[in-house]
Amino acid sequence: MDLPSVKGRIFLAVRNGSIEELRQLLSDKETILKNLSERDEDERTPLYVAIKERKFEIIDFLVKTIKDNINIQRNVRSKYIRKMSLFSWAKVDVEKFSIGPPEENKEFTQTFVLPSADIEIIRDIANKTNVLTLMEYLIDLRYDDVSWLEFVTNSFIASSMPRKEKIIALELMGAEFVIKELLSEVVWEENTICVRGLQCWEKAFELRNSTANGRLPIPKIPQPLSDVARKAIGDVIEVTAPLQLKEMQEYLTYRDHPSLSFAQALLVILRTFGQRDVEHSKPNYFHLKT
Repeated sequence: MDLPSVKGRIFLAVRNGSIEELRQLLSDKETILKNLSERDEDERTPLYVAIKERKFEIIDFLVKTIKDNINIQRNVRSKYIRKMSLFSWAKVDVEKFSIGPPEENKEFTQTFVLPSADIEIIRDIANKTNVLTLMEYLIDLRYDDVSWLEFVTNSFIASSMPRKEKIIALELMGAEFVIKELLSEVVWEENTICVRGLQCWEKAFELRNSTANGRLPIPKIPQPLSDVARKAIGDVIEVTAPLQLKEMQEYLTYRDHPSLSFAQALLVILRTFGQRDVEHSKPNYFHLKT
């Protein structure tokens, strides 16, 4: 009788919840990401199987393994953060890259080129999993390196998740970049991490206002705040138009203080989770952490 392949043993270990077996099977640094990119007969990766079967300890283990092995340059404290990976906003035409499933009789074009094959691991899960669930599993703001936030953002952009989901993904990742800089003990040059967050929000606005393929704009509707939230945040209201965001960017540039961006990040998170549908209304660990 033939012995199971490494691929077969990995999927079996995931389904059985065996971290020790996975640790042994994924011990070779040269093949870790290749093995985690493998697919079963249903075209599912090990991480996707763990998410679908709610194997929470396995999810944590696999996500940590990916974080420890992704191939992204680590020079994130430099003002050249935009060169941190091969991805560049300048290469993205928001009217053409993936903005959700094509409407009937409408042309749909996917032009985004992956900056790294590793991005497929998260990208393909994002195509099939609710973004709020993914944020819960993938992001640990307190401990994650900025390069991981960049990697996840790139993965979401490269995915073909529905347009509304991609807007949420960009807005939440923008909030994460902003909060990360505020919580960091490192003094970042030129508020570069905060700027990255504002770039995410800018692209989210472009997606909201896109009329490509006959789509209609999706307006941002601010969430009414509780008295407790209003007391914590103050009189700041959420930005609902690109021009307001541009003014915030200019304020950040000339005043060199990201406090307004921080308040916006909190408002984004409160709105997103306050307006989620019933299906995803259960407590979310990402929401609680932020």
